[in-house]
Amino acid sequence: MDTAKIATISQMYEQDISVEGFSEKPVLLEYSTAELIAAFALEQAYFDREQISCNIGHDILWDSQDPDYSQDKQFAVTEQGLVKVSLAQGSNIYYELACTSTDEKAECKIADVMLDEDIYGSRTLKSYLIKNCV
Repeated sequence: MDTAKIATISQMYEQDISVEGFSEKPVLLEYSTAELIAAFALEQAYFDREQISCNIGHDILWDSQDPDYSQDKQFAVTEQGLVKVSLAQGSNIYYELACTSTDEKAECKIADVMLDEDIYGSRTLKSYLIKNCV
């Protein structure tokens, strides 16, 4: 399952690099579980209602407001089963994935995102959005 988790995250980063963060919807959403997508929907509804964002104000995949898409990154699975992405700029981003497996292949979706530092004030992106975007 670890191989499928790393492949999912690696593919997501390659897709984001290919569009340099500009796509109709954030690349992260394409790889997210229904629960994480619902948390992002709260953010959009908040913006539509208040005309300001309740988000953290930076690119989540790159932990930066001005991402360097060419920077080196390393992928690993932690003892807790999270995929750790270590960016050359010094940030570590952790992805919790939900995976299903058949005899032929495993499919993984991102259930939540965490950073080294608790910048979300709730430990995870999903709990931040649920808490702050209502």
